[in-house]
Amino acid sequence: MEVKQIPSKLYYCAEKYLIIPEIPGFAEEILDPLYKDAESLGLELNGATEFIYFNSDGNLYKPFQLIIAFPVKESKPSKSDFFFLESMPFSCVSLDYKGPMTNIGKAWGDLVRQALNQGYQLISQGREVYKKWVSYESEENITELQMEIVAKKII
Repeated sequence: MEVKQIPSKLYYCAEKYLIIPEIPGFAEEILDPLYKDAESLGLELNGATEFIYFNSDGNLYKPFQLIIAFPVKESKPSKSDFFFLESMPFSCVSLDYKGPMTNIGKAWGDLVRQALNQGYQLISQGREVYKKWVSYESEENITELQMEIVAKKII
């Protein structure tokens, strides 16, 4: 686990309120149209695809906000349901998870436990940065997990 400062970024996005088991279906449904729309606007991608989670606490059936985000260099006028988002910079704890999406929940649990054990106070934003994507079941996937922190307790 490491502590990082994530700068502000500009994204082209799709959004949905859902529960954890619905993530793969939404991703499968929306990634290709989002990419095609970005391409039709002539957007230049500026990094790996990110899934940004707000108010997800790991409970499989508690609804939360998911934003699927493509980092881009600039915004352009668009008439689609997709939107541009400029994120605020934030501090986070992070780790790289290697393997299939079926085991990513355990990696999230490990990151949260390590952060709490080291005295970090977590808040409601988490991100998955898909550094290397092969397929849903691939052992070769590399996903950086980021959990926003607000402070560290001084004991």
